[in-house]
Amino acid sequence: MINDKLNLFSSVSLNKNSPVPIYYQLQQVIQNLINSNKIKEGEQLPTEEEICKLFNISRMTVRQTYDNLLRMELIYRLKGKGTFVSSKKIIFELSKLHSFSEDMKKRGLKVYSKVLEKRITRLDKAVKAKFHIPGNLKLLRIKRLRFVQHDPIALESSLIPVKMCPGLEKEDLARKSLFQILEKKYKLYISHSNQSIEPVLSDKVESSLLNIKIGSPLIRMTGTTYLKNNIPIEYIIGVYRGDRYKFNLYLKR
Repeated sequence: MINDKLNLFSSVSLNKNSPVPIYYQLQQVIQNLINSNKIKEGEQLPTEEEICKLFNISRMTVRQTYDNLLRMELIYRLKGKGTFVSSKKIIFELSKLHSFSEDMKKRGLKVYSKVLEKRITRLDKAVKAKFHIPGNLKLLRIKRLRFVQHDPIALESSLIPVKMCPGLEKEDLARKSLFQILEKKYKLYISHSNQSIEPVLSDKVESSLLNIKIGSPLIRMTGTTYLKNNIPIEYIIGVYRGDRYKFNLYLKR
């Protein structure tokens, strides 16, 4: 497999007479191979020594290239194993409100969910206080593990008022968008959401479900989704893998 990667590199050349530094030329070569999908996510790159021999350049030059790509989060190192291509981060636009499924499908990504929990419940005082939920309100708890391209990347728990969506628990929430079900079946049209974001570290359960090490960085989002008449329709707590997500904010003065 590594020989195949070396063949990709052997098809290009570095211009040692160019004013452009050799480390940057090599960096551009590797970026182009990654962006063109000739070297795919998770695949191993040649070692520094192999690159040195192939292009007859110093190890310091190759190391500078790899260090730059590490800082750009395009590659990562595993001690004793080598250097690999990173998974591309999913950019989440915080200026728009859309469901997880809708967003991923617009990007052309394969998305599905595993429903871990789906039951009618009453909440403890702490959760009620956090979301300002009336004490007598029955809620449907939907806990889903979210997959993109077969990788688990998010864990979401939604709380939906039962009286507003009778029979929602019978829907295929593993394959269908919750927002689309609410709007198409129940004529409940989503308007806006108030959410808070904070960095956290994964616990044992989250790590097991998301296939990451305990203590890995996560992004936790909690919030309330409202209908056009300003009535709350969803209370949500979600955690998203920090190595797979990047959040964009649009701010205007």
